[in-house]
Amino acid sequence: MAVTSASVFQALVQAVRANGSLYASLKGGIHEGFSPEKIEYPMAAYTPVTIPYEDQWGARTIITVVDIVIISRSVVEASNLDESLSATLDGASLTPTGQTSLICRRINDLRLAPDVDEEGQKVYAVGGTYEIWTDQSL
Repeated sequence: MAVTSASVFQALVQAVRANGSLYASLKGGIHEGFSPEKIEYPMAAYTPVTIPYEDQWGARTIITVVDIVIISRSVVEASNLDESLSATLDGASLTPTGQTSLICRRINDLRLAPDVDEEGQKVYAVGGTYEIWTDQSL
């Protein structure tokens, strides 16, 4: 039975949580899309970019492209935590349920323009785009 990209995102979050020092530094945790209001900084947010499926000869390859950023009130803190995030995910062997991890690579850096949070303070988002390839039998 074919599975969707949901298990890829679960594996991605598991990999971040498995790095104890990185996850402990993310006081606001890791969230898909925008975080809930009044969340503590720093935090991580991931946003799916594209998720094409390629079916061939009884197998499906899912190519998940996802942006992951560290959001902080300090650009230095965001950059340092992004370095740790990159070291954790670039080349990681993820474990999505029902799929075989083929590759996880950082393919792009992201430095978003500063934004203002609900308290009127500047926040910075620094991160990268990751391409995750998984395979499964159909």
